[in-house]
Amino acid sequence: MSSVARLVLAAAATTALAVGTVGCTSTPEAGACGTFKACGGDIVGTWQITDTCLTGEFLPDHCTAARVDSTGVKVEGTATFAAGPLTYSTTSTETGSVRITFPASCLESDAPTVDCKQVEKGKLDEITLAAAAGPFAAVSCVTAPTDACACTFTLKPATEMETGTYAVSDGNLVLMATGAHLPPANTQYCVSKSSLRIGLPSELSASPGLPGSATARTTIAYTKK
Repeated sequence: MSSVARLVLAAAATTALAVGTVGCTSTPEAGACGTFKACGGDIVGTWQITDTCLTGEFLPDHCTAARVDSTGVKVEGTATFAAGPLTYSTTSTETGSVRITFPASCLESDAPTVDCKQVEKGKLDEITLAAAAGPFAAVSCVTAPTDACACTFTLKPATEMETGTYAVSDGNLVLMATGAHLPPANTQYCVSKSSLRIGLPSELSASPGLPGSATARTTIAYTKK
């Protein structure tokens, strides 16, 4: 999958981790991010990221009642689309954190029942085991109201750059990364004046440190430079 597609998934770009309940990394004008209708348009030019919105559901293993807040993820970068030949280049940097709240029912379902500090130790062990392969640098868990356990996973700052070719048709944008042994990334897009939105639905697997799965649609909003 191209870096633009990973960026759209975002949580940005942190390869299939930063997804969960609806969230935006800023407070954009109405309609700037989130759900949109693919309308196509002239995508040629250089575009700067202004916001990312994540809509979907994350299901941690053994705790489908857990809630994910990805609004702490910040994505910055640009995407450039050439007029001909149809090539693109992207740069993106992801920082911030993902907050996951495990309800008391999940803690009590284990045998024996675990407390919040034990959850923190377990997640920290998973992050340490994943080492360089994982997207997280640290995790901290605190007891929340109603005996829930709220864990904040801090992302490792990560910058990705990519080039490739693209094709557009009827609001669909297909990204084909140079040298990538992956299928093309099929996305939808809409250009309105100086604004661009790209969206990608996907079923994802979680990263080391947070086993589970997700179904998400992520939208990234750009402004033309």
